[in-house]
This record gives sequence, C-alpha cells and structure tokens, in this order.
Amino acid sequence: MCGINGYIGFKDKAQGRSVVQQMNSCMAHRGPDNNSTWVDETLALGHVRLSILDLSEAAHQPFVSADGNYIIAFNGEIYNFSQVKQTLLAKFPHLVFRTSSDTEILLQAYIQLGEACVDELNGMFAFAIWDIQKKKLFIARDRVGEKPLYYYSEGDTFIFASEIRSLLASGIIPRKLNVDALPDYVQYQTVHAPYTLIKDVFMLTPGNYITVEDGFVFTKNYWSPRINVEQKKENGEGKNDSAKVISDIKTLFEDSIRLRMVADVEVGAFLSGGIDSSAVVAQMAKLSPKSVSTFSIIFGEKDFSEEEFSNQIAKKYNTNHHPIRISADDFLHEIPAILKSVDFPGGDGPNTYAVAQATRKTGIKVAMTGLGGDELFAGYPIFTQTHSFHNKKLLKNTPRFIRKLAGNAIGAVKGGTTGQKYKRILSQNKITDAGFYSLSRQLFDKDFVKELLQLKAKGTLPVEEMARVIFTGHKNHLLSEVSIAEMRTYMQNVLLRDTDQMTMAHALEVRAPFLDHRLIEYTLNINDELKYPHTPKQLFVKAMGNLLPSEVVNRKKMGFTFPWAHWLRNEMKAYCEQRIKSLAQRNYFNGAELLGLWERFAKNDKNVPWSRVWHLVTLEEWINNNKIE
Repeated sequence: MCGINGYIGFKDKAQGRSVVQQMNSCMAHRGPDNNSTWVDETLALGHVRLSILDLSEAAHQPFVSADGNYIIAFNGEIYNFSQVKQTLLAKFPHLVFRTSSDTEILLQAYIQLGEACVDELNGMFAFAIWDIQKKKLFIARDRVGEKPLYYYSEGDTFIFASEIRSLLASGIIPRKLNVDALPDYVQYQTVHAPYTLIKDVFMLTPGNYITVEDGFVFTKNYWSPRINVEQKKENGEGKNDSAKVISDIKTLFEDSIRLRMVADVEVGAFLSGGIDSSAVVAQMAKLSPKSVSTFSIIFGEKDFSEEEFSNQIAKKYNTNHHPIRISADDFLHEIPAILKSVDFPGGDGPNTYAVAQATRKTGIKVAMTGLGGDELFAGYPIFTQTHSFHNKKLLKNTPRFIRKLAGNAIGAVKGGTTGQKYKRILSQNKITDAGFYSLSRQLFDKDFVKELLQLKAKGTLPVEEMARVIFTGHKNHLLSEVSIAEMRTYMQNVLLRDTDQMTMAHALEVRAPFLDHRLIEYTLNINDELKYPHTPKQLFVKAMGNLLPSEVVNRKKMGFTFPWAHWLRNEMKAYCEQRIKSLAQRNYFNGAELLGLWERFAKNDKNVPWSRVWHLVTLEEWINNNKIE
C-alpha cells in the first residue's frame, strides 16, 4: 500500500525530479516507510511506501526490472501474487526473481504478458509501468476501484497521482473548480468517475487502463461488473441449485479471506458487530493460528452504539479486542484534522477516520473490512424497494396525473424524506426501474438543485446514464442489477474513495474480502429467488452456517455511522454554520436558498436530514483547504 505519481512533459530532469518530489511530500502520509523518485529524459516517477510484503529495501519503489528496460510504481496489493508467479515460471522458466514482493511479480507479468496481465490479477491496485525503450506508459486501476488514480492531460503534459492534492502540489495544474460537476455533487454527495471537482482533472474509472505513447492517451475498459447470461444456469437458475450455491459462496468467501491474510505484518479487522464484519472476523479466526486483533467504535449514545454485538463476536472468537469510545467532544476536537485529510469531499468518511486512527496507534498496518457485503447480498433497503416497485405493473401503466395525486397523498402521510421520494417517483412522465433507482439515491430533486445552484443544467447526470445502461430487464436478476448500480455509483464513488483517503491518512491498509472479483462475478449470476433477503442477507448467512450468532443476524441494522444529526445541531452547530455561510457567498450558489436549507435543518425540519447539509460543509472546507478558485 503506497502512493504513486508521475510526470511527462518537463523541461529537464531537475524540474521533473522536483515536481515528483513535491507530489511525494504532499502524500507522505500514505507511505511513511520510504520516499523515492526516478527520472529519465521523458518520465519522472514518485513513490511513497507503506511496507506490507517483503519489508526489505530491495522491494522499494520505483522498482526497475533486472534488464533495466522497465520500471514500476505500484499502490496496492496483488493477493494472488504467488499463483501469478507460478504461472509465469511455468511459461517462462528462465525468469529469476530478486525479491519476495508482489511488485516484482506484477512487473514481470506485464513484461511477459503485456496489457493482458490485468486479467491475471486478483487484488486492489493502481500502478504505472514505463517501458524505457519504447517510451510507453501503462497505467491500470483495479476492477472495483479500491485504489484511486487521478490524472491531468494537456498538450505534451501528462501527470498522474494517487491523490488530487498530490496533483495540485505539482504547481502545474490550475486550482480551478469544475463547476459542471457541482450538480452531481450536490444531488448525490459525490462526483462520479471519470469526473472530479477540479477542472480538467479526471479519475481513471475502475476496471480501466491507460496507455500514453507519442503524446497520445488511450483508455480501455478490461472489466465491469455484469450479469453473464451464459453463467446463469450454472449459478442457481433454479431452486434445486441452492445447496451448491451456498457451498460455492462459502468456499469463495473463505478463499478471499485466506488470500487477504497474507502479509509480512499483522492483519487486524474492523468489527462493528453486523453480519458482514462478524463474518470476516469469524473466517479470520478459523484461518489464523493466533488471536485476531479487532477494533470497534463505541458511542455514549446507546441508539448508535453496537458495543453489545461487537463484544459478543469478539468473545465468541477470542479476539484481541479494542473498543474505541468516541464522544462528541473527542470528535469535535478532531474535525479540523479530519477535514484536512479529505482529498475528495463527500458525505461520508469521518467514521472511518476514527477507527483507522485508533487501529494504527496499536501498530497494526493492515485491517480487514466488511465493505461490499450489502452491495453483493442485497443488504440495503434499496434492493427490496426496487424489487417491490418492479412488480407493480399496474402502477407503471397508470396515467401520470393520477400517479401525481397519489404521490402527493403518500408524501403527506409518510412525510420526511421518504414522502418526498414517493412524490418525485410518482410524478415522473414515465416510471422505469432505472428512474426509480436514480431518484431513490438522490439527496435533492432536480428542481431544488437548480434553485440551489446558480448554474445552467448540462445534460443527464452520470447516475441516471449508468442506471439506464444497467437496468435492462435481465430475467430473474433485478437484484443483481441493483448490485451493479450500487457498486458503480455509491460504493465506488463514496464508500471506497472515503475508505482509502481516511485510512491512508494514518498509513493503514484496508482489505475488503467481499470485493474479490470471483465472488462478485459468481454472486451477480445468482437469481433473485435465491438471493431475495426475506431475512437479512439470507443467502450469505446460510453460507456462513453456524459462524454467526442469531442475535447478530436478526439485530436491527444500524450501519457504521455517528449520531450526526444531534452533533450538527448542537456541539458542531457553530462550526458548520460558519462554513455554510461562507459557501453561500460563492457565486455558483444561491445564497438565500442555501441559508434557508441550513435554517430548516437547524430547526429540525424532518425534510432536511443531516446528510443534506454535511456534504456542503465538507465542500466549503475542502475548497478553502486546497485554495480552489
């Protein structure tokens, strides 16, 4: 786990080295174990290292091949590196490896297999390989987007880095806000790849790679989460296959855990006490010869505390448990440091910052997380809601004016954000599964976003475009379509991005066994009949057998969140109000509307939950911290 950067287009070697050194310094928090650069006449590479595999100096990066023709800068982990090495040696027995690192194996995979090397990899990664003779740059990002990669291309200049702040530290990229991305940010609390909040800076989309050669930049997709029609019958098309499906899921999940436990340092785990994190800890305990170190956030506010359940799992599996008690005063004290760690603003993140900070203080460098379990096994309400909506054929065929009246009535009865959602959905000209999904994920409707922003709308937002492509009516696989939508929107562009920036703020590597691409591919081809969560994530729970106590399985879902609404209206009110007022003065916001939104939240308006103001607070703080014009 590390940070990488590179620069093409410098005047001389001295300038190239200076720029990558500046970019390295800006993300030194990602790699405290080593800081190095490499420069030739065309490319400058930078790397900061967090040592996990082969802790020796021989594995430092940028890493040059034995023949001196290739060099790599790599962020992440190749979990199946041993298997890749054996595959390479079987085909190319002359190969000699100088280290025990996955970095060298990855480099050799590219040298021998070219761009197709990505198909052999099971891991989380963003890496850059420079062919010194051909002067060709190859950059790839992992399938689901666990590791970030941002880039800027203008004329003969091409710059990339693991963080936007690192790019800005180069001094070459203008610090200009991408105002065209603001509607996406305001409506969905993030900006979806490939776009960012910085003008002309892009994020490499997960499952894609870039080649840069002779001044041309080419991007290609090599993997996307999808439903494979050919595999449907193999993966549970009928009820009679349920036993095999359950067995296969158990095997795939356990193997994913096994691969992710390989390290030359101790591997711990985040433990909330929910189904996903508990399953991770249970499997780790089965595979580990010693007690697993676990870490949990504990609140004084009992409505938000999961202490009872995390303690139960810790006791059941005899873990070395570390409860981390958080109070409003503690959190308020940390807020400036947390927001200074934000590389890309959003509506999530501080939760992970707190547990990562405490975990790293114990000396742990690697921790497992249950992230991805909800997306794969229908753990969010959006799954059952979309499924229920899909089956309401009569509703879809009802004239719009009748639907609109019904939506107003339901909205009045239900009230709050749920009522608002029904009003938006039922008032649409045409109701589709894609439209239902994108509307369900919005914080605000389009009309309010237009009022809030002093901008003219430009086309369809990315979530809506993706939903139209994803929801194509695969028979018996609607839940998988929702899974794909969740992965490509909220998971990739909020959860994974925030997890990376908040854990790497403390140089902590996080591994997500639910995101093994083999498990994803298999699960997406299981039919709705087997996957539907009549009980919480029932298919996965069945696969886990007796590893999970019934109290954990049947508990009320809480999610990994802080008591935000209370804190923002009380202990953090002055802090947030100051930033909202500052944002209201910017010419791309309608100040009166924004201040009115904050006032409604402060007065406990049920139509304005904390999530509709917090991402605006973080946006203003990020603009100020990074001196964005």
